[in-house]
Amino acid sequence: MEDFYSAMNDCGLRDLGYKGDRFTWSNNREGAQFTKKGLDRALGNSIWLDQWKSHAVEVVLVHTSDHKPILIFMDVKDFEVPGRARPFRYEAKWANREDCKKVVEDAWKATMLFPNKLAKTMDSLHSCKLKLVEWSRVTDLNPDPKQWTL
Repeated sequence: MEDFYSAMNDCGLRDLGYKGDRFTWSNNREGAQFTKKGLDRALGNSIWLDQWKSHAVEVVLVHTSDHKPILIFMDVKDFEVPGRARPFRYEAKWANREDCKKVVEDAWKATMLFPNKLAKTMDSLHSCKLKLVEWSRVTDLNPDPKQWTL
């Protein structure tokens, strides 16, 4: 890595950073064998940075590969497209709230009977997501949960 950073420095390149998940690779294993790393970088030189002052880098979520691509938006207004909602994410800080635990329990119990466990689990997860979005709006724990994709 020292050689890589030295080459970046010699070429006048800077890491552009990222928004969201910083890990671009995982070994797709479970438990103690699971590993994920941030292997990829988006780089720019001073000329590029002067031309694209309002840029953003996003690690793109994929389900069919062990590697996630990165996407560079040259203009942040392209990154923050109205109507393009961010995906729902459970916030770790919610786990400390009793009312959140109750929301999850109630949503999980409210599901109907299904022909198999997978269908019931999928419906329960969807129900939990909807209830947590509603709950977070009321409790004002997140800056803009109405932006979430349902």
